[in-house]
Amino acid sequence: MTREFPLRLAFTALALSLFAAPHAGADDAFIEGFPDVPLIAGVREVDGEKMLFDTPSGTLGEVHLVGGKSSAELIDAYALALPPLGWNCLEHGGVLACERGKDKLALSPRKTTGRAGYIVIKLEPAE
Repeated sequence: MTREFPLRLAFTALALSLFAAPHAGADDAFIEGFPDVPLIAGVREVDGEKMLFDTPSGTLGEVHLVGGKSSAELIDAYALALPPLGWNCLEHGGVLACERGKDKLALSPRKTTGRAGYIVIKLEPAE
């Protein structure tokens, strides 16, 4: 066994750890099927309230999220979180409309009897 083998092994392990580290858990940070739409801390998907459908012009989707103190605060949090990910967003009447490339998002509040905020995110192809 030469001295090169342990060095080569150490270099390979270091390279693999550097590549894998930023990607570890990356799927947990974003809403599956919604390109670059984060799942904000303290927010969760509502079970059974997600739909995704691929079409020739793009993906159609809808996901319901619950968490936070109010629906308005959830919308505000997404208004801050989405632009750094390349989304261009405008808020009007409590609804956040965002567009990026070939995708369009609409984030709308939903009234509930609970205390937590509840929003619906719709994804569709941009026209």
